[in-house]
Amino acid sequence: MPSSIRKVLIADPDLASVRALTRALRQRGCQVYSARDGARALELAVLRSPDLVLFDRSCAVLEARTFVDILRTNPRTDTIPVIVTASAEEVDEAMRDAPGALLRKPYNLDEVLAHIDDLLARAERARSDAAEPQEIEGALAQLALPDLLQTLALGRRTGRVTLRRGVERGEVELVEGRAVDARSGPAEGEKALFRLLGWADGTFSFQPGPPAAEARIGRGTDELLLEGARQIDECRRLLDILATAATRWVQTPGAALRAVPPLARELLARLESPRSVPELLDAVEGPDLAVLQGLAMLHGEGLIEPVDEDAPPAPEPLLSAAEAHAIRARAQRGRPPSRGQVVKVLLGARDASAAREALAMLPLLAPEGVQAQALGTVAELEVADGLVLHFCIVPSGELGRPLWRPFTIDGAGLVLADLGPQTLALARFVADEQHATLAVLGETCPDELARRGATAHHGAREAIRAVLLSYAGLAA
Repeated sequence: MPSSIRKVLIADPDLASVRALTRALRQRGCQVYSARDGARALELAVLRSPDLVLFDRSCAVLEARTFVDILRTNPRTDTIPVIVTASAEEVDEAMRDAPGALLRKPYNLDEVLAHIDDLLARAERARSDAAEPQEIEGALAQLALPDLLQTLALGRRTGRVTLRRGVERGEVELVEGRAVDARSGPAEGEKALFRLLGWADGTFSFQPGPPAAEARIGRGTDELLLEGARQIDECRRLLDILATAATRWVQTPGAALRAVPPLARELLARLESPRSVPELLDAVEGPDLAVLQGLAMLHGEGLIEPVDEDAPPAPEPLLSAAEAHAIRARAQRGRPPSRGQVVKVLLGARDASAAREALAMLPLLAPEGVQAQALGTVAELEVADGLVLHFCIVPSGELGRPLWRPFTIDGAGLVLADLGPQTLALARFVADEQHATLAVLGETCPDELARRGATAHHGAREAIRAVLLSYAGLAA
């Protein structure tokens, strides 16, 4: 028997179908919610966190695929399984377009209930597995990453190694003990793994889990570790020559260009304006060692030269340690304790491009596997260890109005990058209905927003800080 009551959300305008299925599910001890359109279904999904959603293709406002895509951008709903239902006349088209499992109507009630039981049982097992304590964790100073990977390889373990060093974070995906993918900042695959192998301090944790969806690394563990050690030593030697805190590199004026390898050509193209070595390592897709060797070759040929400049001061962190702690505590209020916490900052902008442009001065991270889109999470920013901001663009205008409540329900506040009539209407809703903080990007704040507590800010950094500090109860 499940340890808690199972919750099922049925989104379907056909009341007869809803009543029949609701009756059968309640007889099995389930708690059932219903919605007649996609906007109400999205609101209930965020508010009630159901264990399963049945979404009919005839629902208005949101189609099934958009509904599922939005769920997957919200950390509170991204794991909820969704079954799409369709009439016999629509089933062929639904099979092509459905984003997941599909059920044909009218229902064979026994088959439907058996399918629901199976999906709910799988979801419970997945939550149970995720709730288990991390199997291995420690400090890299005591157990270096190469030693950890060899230990996991001997045990043929499948899961994820997560590494943290200050605000830096890295991940290594393992399948039966073999590293198949890695991420470190913008780097992926072997490029990322070789960077992580060089970390001498920080912490690690290993969490068992399903195999990674994509394998970017093909070598065996022993070969990777040997090659990684070689590349790390050679990279350090070249960095001592090429990289200092105040050095930028740029194309040598008037140099006679000659045939160079493709990677060196890419470096030359990027060095039309001065760039530092770390910037180039992140910008160029090739291995770090190949990038450094290319720079050394271009320097030896006289095609690039160093430019000594006073290094700009390192940007201050968006939040102090105390502020980040208060915001994390506020976000976790009423939720189970977690090592990581996501806080959603709402954006009022005419489209996703305008939203990203407003945040251009921040070191944004693209959401994993997510392309820039018209709504939902358009960017991420890790502001402290285990605290990540998700910037979520809210659809404005009359067509977007039915989505305002479910989209804004758990937002820390709204940053307005545009003051058109549509975004002003959205701002009134967020302030009056959700009682969330407003911040305006610009010189002045309209009177109607100022009366609702909004403030004007010159840059995105200041506006986001205002929203977050108010959210945590730290505003002056």
